[in-house]
Amino acid sequence: RRVSKEGNMAYWLFKSEPSTWSWDDQVAKGKAGEEWDGVRNYQARNFMREMKVGDLGFFYHSQTEKAVVGIVEVCAEAHPDLGVLQIDAHMDLRKAYEGFHWSHASVMDNVIRDCPGVSKLVQVGIRDVGTAELKRARESEGRIETHFDHDWNHALKQGTTFSSLCARAIDSLPDNVYITVDIDGLDPSLCPHTGTPVPGGLTFPQATELLLT
Repeated sequence: RRVSKEGNMAYWLFKSEPSTWSWDDQVAKGKAGEEWDGVRNYQARNFMREMKVGDLGFFYHSQTEKAVVGIVEVCAEAHPDLGVLQIDAHMDLRKAYEGFHWSHASVMDNVIRDCPGVSKLVQVGIRDVGTAELKRARESEGRIETHFDHDWNHALKQGTTFSSLCARAIDSLPDNVYITVDIDGLDPSLCPHTGTPVPGGLTFPQATELLLT
């Protein structure tokens, strides 16, 4: 955290698990440095947003060593988080489908694994899932937020407005959002020739309202 007076150079504590990113890994990057991504702790994320080029920090090994092993210098300021809004009938969190890692059923698995800059994935319209996908979402520490179609329908029957459901989903996303829409996220009566139809889904006005929220 910042320990100097406002306007002066600040000093920080950078904690890293050596099995993930060690001091040796950092040194190997030289003066060019390495982007630190995948930060999930909100307080740590906010501290990183305060960092300025030239600030110094202690590089701390967590886990078993629990010691300061070096000093680093901030060489770039924080980049904005990116969120993904996914309208879909499926979670698309399979590690592979019929042995194919880049399958349409694995798109979001690839995003979560290979794009650490994506801090939040919000899924809407989901109604066809696998147990492994549910487990992946539960173990994401809040990075994946799934809104199931049957839950929204139940809430609507209980008097919840659709606009409030949309707001609840959108509120957890950062300012910068990539939107992906699979046609099967809509009611299949609107798109009868989709290859993977699933009963339920959003109406066209509902999908439009969600995108305008």
